[in-house]
Amino acid sequence: MGQDRARQFNFVDNLSFSRGSHQFKFGVDYRLFGPSLIGTQLGTDIYFPSIYGSDGLYGGMGNISIGSFNGVIPGASNAGASYLVKSFSAYAQDTWRIHRRFTVTYGVRWEIDPPPRLASGQATIAVLHSLDNLASVVAAPPGTPLYATGYRNFAPRLGAAWQIANGSHGITVLRAGAGRFYDLGQAGFEDSSFQQPPVAGVMIAQPIAPLPTAPSSGAMSVNFTSPPIAALPGYSLPRVYQWNVTLERSFGPQTFSAGYVGALGRRLTGYAEVPSNKYSDLEIFGNDSSSSYNALQLHFDRRLSSRVQAMVSYTWAHSIDDLSEDIPQFDLNNALGPDLYSFLHANINRGSSDFDIRHAMNGALLAALPSPSHGASAKLLRNWTASTIFFAHSALPTDALTEYKGTPGWIRPNLVPGQPLYLYGSGYPGGKAFNLAAFSKVAPGAEEGNFGRDVLRGFHAWQIDFALHRDFRLTERTALQFRAEAFNVLNHPNFANPTYPGGQQDPSVLPVLIAGENQSTTSLANGLAPDVPGQLNSLFQIGSPRSMQLALRLKF
Repeated sequence: MGQDRARQFNFVDNLSFSRGSHQFKFGVDYRLFGPSLIGTQLGTDIYFPSIYGSDGLYGGMGNISIGSFNGVIPGASNAGASYLVKSFSAYAQDTWRIHRRFTVTYGVRWEIDPPPRLASGQATIAVLHSLDNLASVVAAPPGTPLYATGYRNFAPRLGAAWQIANGSHGITVLRAGAGRFYDLGQAGFEDSSFQQPPVAGVMIAQPIAPLPTAPSSGAMSVNFTSPPIAALPGYSLPRVYQWNVTLERSFGPQTFSAGYVGALGRRLTGYAEVPSNKYSDLEIFGNDSSSSYNALQLHFDRRLSSRVQAMVSYTWAHSIDDLSEDIPQFDLNNALGPDLYSFLHANINRGSSDFDIRHAMNGALLAALPSPSHGASAKLLRNWTASTIFFAHSALPTDALTEYKGTPGWIRPNLVPGQPLYLYGSGYPGGKAFNLAAFSKVAPGAEEGNFGRDVLRGFHAWQIDFALHRDFRLTERTALQFRAEAFNVLNHPNFANPTYPGGQQDPSVLPVLIAGENQSTTSLANGLAPDVPGQLNSLFQIGSPRSMQLALRLKF
């Protein structure tokens, strides 16, 4: 079995003192992080196409009967890699109380984040001098850093709070802030640059029987090795600029706030895999991508007064970018290579983010239930509390792609004038489907069609959860809490976007013209939980069918 291990050492120190109306703070933070990736020593993977699809193993080994399987037997290997990731930051800050109702906080943070360094194991780092000449790539000597360390990463911050009114009718406060923030900029380097173990063989249509210890005759010999990785010249840390303005009004036990939040992402990291003269594939990464986010946020909160506490929030937002994840699952095709064109021309992918949700509402209600004050029923019904959480949001976007004939990769289609994008009717899951007649394939030689990224939208979603609990006092310091919880208590169906039917449950991608999928085939919970490490199980996602649980908790 493969293993991921990590060790971390932190040194943090802060100093603060006051002088007059100023409160000064200074601090340093040094971190040494050591992730290790230990490859599989010996393992076996078995695939039943009758269950997982008919495409065969690794994209095209043919269909087999239900009484046989496709299998992979990796050979013994000590593949793996350990890295050292260092980071240092220091900050200085001053909180200046200019007036009893007006306070300003300003400061600056200095970031030094060197690239990951290989401590042990195998990893091929390459040096690329120019994208115009891929033949210039060479293997880097041992100890060569992945990219140059920047020493001028200064991140200023500014914030202010003004108490506009404070009287018997309530308190009104205006808050504003802005700042620049740096990211580590390493993306998935530690996961993608180590040498994977060689595969001893692939067995096709193996009869169901005790698994042999070696590939059968006619088995394919496969070797999976991660390609060398290189940073583009001039690579630097990604950065985000953020700002916000919020007006808050409190009256009695209630508080209402309205705010604007904005952000700009610049020099964001993206990957591309290209052929070169020295390697079958070369993985390069640079940071020419960008993003923007703007949102109106409304929030109402009623603190516990009498027996009821309530909270509700609403967000109207739009997130735009040209790359929502550093390694996209589908490569757009072009004459320069599977995804090099879109890597060099990021603006062709500019559109709504894969996770863009225009409207979102969340709320919670907590109520202490009334009960009789005397009699036997009072002992049974007292001290019960009911709570409910609800959410509702608008549809997620989907990127429509089609396979580009004659070469690997994907390309966006053309839009057919006069055709609606959606079909509506009770015969479709969720009452809606995408209209495939609205798209046409692109002529050979074209870079891509005129249909934009993430224009299509899937389904709205909403859900209500409910919980009932009571504390039973055992002693002065201990209590036993009983909880009964129901998720999606109304069992409201929420549908995932139509997605790629070949096993990749990614609601942000829809290769409609080649796959022919235009209807939802799964619930929102399953659509948000693809078979990717780090994703939540569908039982714990929003949009799942109704589920209930009982729990006892000892409090002491």
